[in-house]
Amino acid sequence: MKKRTKSLILASLILSQSFYASVLAADQPTDSLNTVVATDSGNKKEPVSDKETSKDSDLPKDFGYNIVVTPIESGKKEPEINVPKDFDYNIVVRPVGSDKEEGKQPVDGVSLPEDFDYNIVVTPVESDKKEPEINVPKDFDYEIFVKPVDTNKEVKIQSKRIAGANRYETAIEISKKGFKTADTVIVATGENYADALAAASLAGVQKAPILLTNQGQTDLISKEIKRLGAKNIIIVGGEKAVSKAEAEAYAKLGKVERVAGANRYQTALKIAEKVLAKTNRNVVIVADGQNYPDALAVGAYAAKEGLPIILADGDDLPYAKDLIAKNKISRGIIVGGKVAVGDVEGYFKQTKRIAGANRYQTAIEVAKNLFKDTKEVNLVSGENYPDALAVGVLAGKTNTPVILNPAKGTNEDVEKYLKENKIEKVNIFGGKVAIERDF
Repeated sequence: MKKRTKSLILASLILSQSFYASVLAADQPTDSLNTVVATDSGNKKEPVSDKETSKDSDLPKDFGYNIVVTPIESGKKEPEINVPKDFDYNIVVRPVGSDKEEGKQPVDGVSLPEDFDYNIVVTPVESDKKEPEINVPKDFDYEIFVKPVDTNKEVKIQSKRIAGANRYETAIEISKKGFKTADTVIVATGENYADALAAASLAGVQKAPILLTNQGQTDLISKEIKRLGAKNIIIVGGEKAVSKAEAEAYAKLGKVERVAGANRYQTALKIAEKVLAKTNRNVVIVADGQNYPDALAVGAYAAKEGLPIILADGDDLPYAKDLIAKNKISRGIIVGGKVAVGDVEGYFKQTKRIAGANRYQTAIEVAKNLFKDTKEVNLVSGENYPDALAVGVLAGKTNTPVILNPAKGTNEDVEKYLKENKIEKVNIFGGKVAIERDF
């Protein structure tokens, strides 16, 4: 074969765990492969024999891989390599000019220029171990064949449960998981959902955990404040929600600020004012003020983006006109169907409504629209709110959505979402009473 012009090209592919099985190429002649494997010390081994190559690989078998393909000693402009983003790939490499039968041809949408020589470097994706390398010897010409892996294979889901003996201790466990230290904490009642859910955006911008109280958790919360080293305590809700005596106890640990209105709608607006003063955004999230599921599902996005949640009462956004005008809010993200949040589009110049046929589907639609390409989700009860109230800020911090699940059994829409999106990790919040299932 005529010696080919050498050029530079970079491409990254995500390989499945069965990568090297394909490198060893059941469909390809193994005696055409000649591989050099770099050790951790960087000292190269001699090319392994064909027999050895066909038998085993020096790459860990529990990793996915990135691939960088570079034409040798190139001076030409980089040609494009187009690989569909929704596939995992196997790769087969063999010397050009081999008299062996040609391997599988590239699939549609995969384009590798034919007149280049290539080096290949393979490295584990997001590995904690030192990355091994596979270098194709420079004195060979190589052809590369890429084919999609069977992506219908079921992904094994890893799960972890975060729970305490009750809702208050669960909130503490969430704080411990998400924060080694924090300058600020947010304290809200655990006896109702409205204040804590509206506080998700404030927790996000303040980088603060949400701790729950019922007037009898002062010692528990004080201990967590000390662990975090927090010097600012923001109480959301009035004195009926978090008592004056409790606020005075926290004042011994740091500066206490109360954010409260006459009711849940006004408290949400007070929180929104505080968030907007810090972010200066022109977008708000609108959720049902009479029920918790939709606000719970969107809390992670509110925390991540610093977008305040204002509460709707049917077709009305009580007391919100002044806030919208003062802060020049032009866009509203409405979460929930018309039964949950009525015709409030008129409050904004531009709106986007995210909704499903029920609370489970709405949470899934939030995940699909606002957390695309995620491989990790947070599972909370769709039947009761206590264990989930403090989840929003942690989920926002990890850029992962909140999905609702029945207390017992499974939900068909949830199972479909987990499977179709190949979710790899599920964080379950609350004990077996909140969510019975494991994975």
